[in-house]
Parts: sequence; C-alpha cells; structure tokens
Amino acid sequence: MAFLNKEVKKEFPEGFLWGGAVAANQCEGAYLEDGKQMSTADIKARGFFGGLRRDADYYPTHKAIDFYHTYKSDLKLMAEANFNIFRTSINWARIYPTGEEETPNQKGLDFYHDMFKYCHELGMKVMVTISHYETPLYLVDTYGGWDNRKFIEFYMKFVRTIVDNLDDVVDYWLTFNEIGNAAVKPICWDAACIYPDSENLLQRMYQAAHHQFVASALAVKYIHQHSNHAKVGAMIAYKTVYPYTCNPKDVIAAEKEKRKEYFFSDVQVRGKYPDYIWQYSRYPVHENTTAEYFQVGDDMFPVLVHELEQAKHFIFIEYFIINDGVMWQTILNILEKKAKEGVDVRLIYDGFGCLTTLPYKYDQEMRRRGIKCEVFNRFRPILNIIQNNRDHRKICVIDGWTGFTGGINLADEYINQRKRFGHWKDTAVMLKGEGVWNMTAMFLYMWGIVTRTDTSLDFGNYVPHRWHPNEFPGNGYVQPFCDSPLDDEIVGENVYLNIINRAKNYVYICTPYLIIDNEMMTALCLAAKSGVDVRIMTPGIPDKKMVFLLTQSYYKQLLEAGVKIYEYQPGFLHAKSFVCDDKVGVVGTINLDYRSLYLHFEDGVWMYKNDVILDIRDDFTETLEYCDPIDLAFCQKRNIVVRAIQNVLRVFAPLL
Repeated sequence: MAFLNKEVKKEFPEGFLWGGAVAANQCEGAYLEDGKQMSTADIKARGFFGGLRRDADYYPTHKAIDFYHTYKSDLKLMAEANFNIFRTSINWARIYPTGEEETPNQKGLDFYHDMFKYCHELGMKVMVTISHYETPLYLVDTYGGWDNRKFIEFYMKFVRTIVDNLDDVVDYWLTFNEIGNAAVKPICWDAACIYPDSENLLQRMYQAAHHQFVASALAVKYIHQHSNHAKVGAMIAYKTVYPYTCNPKDVIAAEKEKRKEYFFSDVQVRGKYPDYIWQYSRYPVHENTTAEYFQVGDDMFPVLVHELEQAKHFIFIEYFIINDGVMWQTILNILEKKAKEGVDVRLIYDGFGCLTTLPYKYDQEMRRRGIKCEVFNRFRPILNIIQNNRDHRKICVIDGWTGFTGGINLADEYINQRKRFGHWKDTAVMLKGEGVWNMTAMFLYMWGIVTRTDTSLDFGNYVPHRWHPNEFPGNGYVQPFCDSPLDDEIVGENVYLNIINRAKNYVYICTPYLIIDNEMMTALCLAAKSGVDVRIMTPGIPDKKMVFLLTQSYYKQLLEAGVKIYEYQPGFLHAKSFVCDDKVGVVGTINLDYRSLYLHFEDGVWMYKNDVILDIRDDFTETLEYCDPIDLAFCQKRNIVVRAIQNVLRVFAPLL
C-alpha cells in the first residue's frame, strides 16, 4: 500500500487566497447617508424571509453592522487573522442613487476608494462584486426588473464609472453575484429585481438572465480594455441535485434540474447558449416590440412594400409559395434594386410549394439578379419520406427590427388581385422591435440547413440593436416561435392546447382546415363543456374538396360539446389565428391539421397583453357577419354516401 506512505502536504499552495466575503447591503448600513438612496435590498423586511415591504418596522440593511463607519477596525481584525483578500460589493445606489443620474455620487466613490486603499495597506487584495443585490430601487419602480433591456445600459454606466475610478485599488472584479439566481424563486427579486408573484414569472426570469449574460459580457470586455492588471470573472450559484431513487425517471429529472445550473456556467465560460438549452428556449419572450395586425392580405401588401423599400442592411425572405404576378413582381423589383445597392438579400422557397408556380431552377435566375437564393427540399419524383417535410413558413425580416409573418404567401390570390375560391381571407402580423430577433434566428438556422453552413458565427450582425441603436417602444409580450418535424417537441399543437386549456371566457379560432387528433378534440370539447365560449371559423368555399369534407366530419362531435362553428361564405378562409380572453393571441402559419402540426416546418407569433390582441378579436367578431353558423341539423341531414366518404377520409387524414 504505497500510497499510505505518500507524503501529505499540510500547507496551502503558494499564492492561495484566504479571506472573507460580504456584500455591501449585508454590512454597510448607512442606507441613506452621503447621497445614497434606496436599493432593492432596503425594502426586505426582517431578513431574507421577511418579505418585501415598504412599511415595516425593521430592515436589517438599514443599519447592519455599521461597516460604513467602522470598516477600519473590522478590516484590521481580518488582517490580524492573516486574511490576504477581502471580497465585497459596491452598492450601486451609493454611486448612482436613482440609477438615472448623469454624474456619479462622488462621496460614494471616495468611500470605496478609501476603503479599498486601506485593505492594501493591511496587505489584503480586493475582490469586488459589481452587482450583489443592490440595484437602485428607483430603476425597478420606473422600468421594472432585469427583464427590461434598459437595465443593460444602466448597469454599464455603473461599470464604466467604478472601473475608471477604482481600478487602481481593485485586484479582481466579479460581474454578478450568483448570476444563476436570476432564474430562481424567490431570489429572483434580489438577483433580477422581479417580484416573485409576477405574472409569467418563469419567462421574465429567463429574459432577465439573458440580459445579465449580455451585461456581464460587456462588462468583461470593458474591464479587459481599461485595466492593465485586474482579473475579471463571475460567480455562479450551484445547487447540488440528486435523484430521489434509482428509477430512470428520477435520474433523468435530476439531470434536467442540474442542467439549469450548468446552463449559467456554460454561457459564462463558453460565451454561447449550449445545445441543450437552445432545444427548449431558442426563441424567448420579448418586450419592447410593437405589433400591427392585418385583416387581409390587401392591407398588408402596401405596408410590406414600404418596409422593403426602407431596407438598408439586409432582407431575409422565406415562403412556402411564390407565384409570378403583381405581388411577386413588385417585391422582386425591390429585392433586385436593393441587392444592387449592397443590401444582403436572401430568399428561401419550398420546392414542393412552388412546384407548379416557379420554373424548376428559378433559384439560379435569382442568383443572376444578385439575390442569394436557396430551395428547401427540392421536389424529386421518387418515394421519399422527407418529401412530406415542407417549409410552410412565411417570414420576412428587414434590417433585424421589422418582421412579417402569417398565412399570406407571395401570390396574387392572397391580396385578391386574382380571384381563386372567392374572396381570399387571410391574416398577418408585423412586428417592430426586439421580438423580431426570433424571426431572424429562425431564418438564419434554416439558411444554415439549406446551405450546409454554420450561420451562428454571424448572428451578432443581425440582432435588432445592431442597426437600430435606439430603444424600441411596445406593450405586452411577444414570442415568435417555430415548429420542426425533426424533433420530439410538437410546439405548434402545444401552443394551441395551452391556450385552450387555460381559457376562462372565450377562445376564437380561425383555420382553413380542421383535421384534429384526439387530444385537440378533447381539449376543445372540455373547454366548451366548462363554459368557455369556443368558436371556430372555417372556409365556406374550399380550396381542396376532400379536405373540406374531412373538415366537416369533425363538426358533429364539436357541436354536441357546445363548440360553435362558422363557415366564411364570401370565399376561402386561409387565416390561422387564435385569440383568448382579450389577453392571448397567436397569428402564424400553423393549420389545425396533421401535416401542419406534425410534418411541416411552421412558425407563429404568440402575444400576451399586447394591444394587437383586441384587433384580432374584433376582426373575428366582425367577420362573423359574413359567416353561416353551423348547427347539428347541418350534420344530420348529410346523406349516407357523404358520411361514408367522410369516414373513409378519416382513415387517410394524416396524408391530406
């Protein structure tokens, strides 16, 4: 047992740092002295579990151990204990009392400079946590929490100030204390300035975490550029998780929980989101985004043309169908002109969707015109299962901050320049702001697939604020999302089911096809039976007669459960939209049929408490005037032959 005779070192290695750590809010006190104003820590009554109150009789931070006045004697005791490093934070509210000041509080800077200088005199190095739960309360009251992107610039102003003024007495910088706590309840208040009882808490927390990642990266960059000696890092919160039993379900659950912790260190160390997070959170929720809803393609087209004409940097277009005519020629002329001006113009169209509408090698023609063009899954007349996977998305992104999507393809019937199946009723939405990033990312990922290249390296050139430095207005939340048939997540159907299952008052649905599985049927029926006003609008004039018959075969079961069904009489209804309780709305490309939900690449925009939701609702109720309500008598009077055909079609529903 030779290892028993191995000499064991009984001393710490050379250069080992042995010290003590505090946070300013934990020890300083003097919470309103020398110009300081309230921080987020100063409303925490009676400690960590005392809750957030502004009328309590005791707050630990207000006096603490009075370190602000006694730091010399306290630090001397640390030095006598042979500490060689001291870690503390700089109270943000002591430097910028409200966070909005143009110039810092000099008394605050002087305090920290003197204190850090004294540490060095005692032989102790200084490690500073830039943000340790001491955000100016005024910023939170005025702008909300870290889920507001404005906090990045407020933070960076603070960073630039303390680095420029204190770097000579600071040896180590930490950008955030336990950055992972931004996504942990109830610590989200401390770390991200988000009230633990907030609506959409999980979404807000992870949006805040994203903004802190960006802020941390900017801070690291600034410190490296402006300090010749200091080192900079971040502190990660790690919580050990063990499986409850050896059951594989428990093991997998523990592993997923641990990934929540690893996520933060992976981003901080590697500088990008890991694959296991992108799989679930590639397209986050955004604020600072406006939305405009279009009731018909006729209204959207002139707006789209105007926005394309304003493009300065790039145009990304991805559509299922493109057909020559007024609409496409107008757009093509703009694209060709912009390409000559140096704008990065890229086009993706689906090989099957454009099989009969464009020449076979139309992509080559586009390239000759200066337009980068790729065909998604070019149609080949062979038996191949991947021919079922089509790019059904409709996306147009301009300069990273303007985006369009909805049911409208680039063909004349969609703007009623060509009469096909009567009046063509379709819808779309235009976003302006930070939410457009999701649409940009969707396109770039698809571009990487069709070109077999890695587009992730270029992402920074296409973010919303790259070419639009000003803040974006907006109300509520938007989340553009996409669905892929190549993973295990049925995102589109889950979005729809989530809306139906959470509805309290009403759900209004527009869909050109109604070919639903048992889970969707159950959700719709249960909602109606629970007293929710469930209404579904379908076309009165079909574009595919067999699909129309199949759609009508689902009417009886839905009507018996209390679902109201309407058929749009002026023509074909191609819109795909959900609106619920005046709070939630979805506009996109996803039909209520098997192909759309399971086989196609799709996209949509989920919106919450955005003004545009009422526009979607009003459009639905106004369109009801042009619809015929369907009742049980309609189903019962169908002759036996039609019913038999419908039953047969049910068997082949996934193929239609």
